Amino acid sequence: MLVIRINTLMRGHSGIRVETLQALAAMLNAGVVPVVPKKGSVGASGDLAPLSHLAIVLLGGGEAFFEGERMPGAEALRRAGLAPVRLSFKEGLALNNGTAQMLATADRSFANWTRTTTYLPRYRVCPPRKVNWWVRGAKELAR
Repeated sequence: MLVIRINTLMRGHSGIRVETLQALAAMLNAGVVPVVPKKGSVGASGDLAPLSHLAIVLLGGGEAFFEGERMPGAEALRRAGLAPVRLSFKEGLALNNGTAQMLATADRSFANWTRTTTYLPRYRVCPPRKVNWWVRGAKELAR
């Protein structure tokens, strides 16, 4: 989700400073992973709750994983040698507004589905010809 968010913000349409974007990338590169609840608001209006959990770590709040340990966001940033960011105008909205969680969920679901359908012909759940057609169609849709 963090990679997707960085990629979206890099396009320059969200009113975010380069320094804030670089801080997100530094957080990713350092291995600081924000704790985002598994269940929450993933819907057509955007991923406000999940993206808020992602953004709050950048500010030194919330919780994150660092080196396999769950800890407060400020502590994770400190251990990674990073400083919390102070947001400027519209950056809070830019960090919270988007559909990165939905895309990440769809990507993971597609990967799981592809892995599952790879094994279906072995177990004769459905004809191999049908499974190959499904996988080809899904891969075309993913492009």
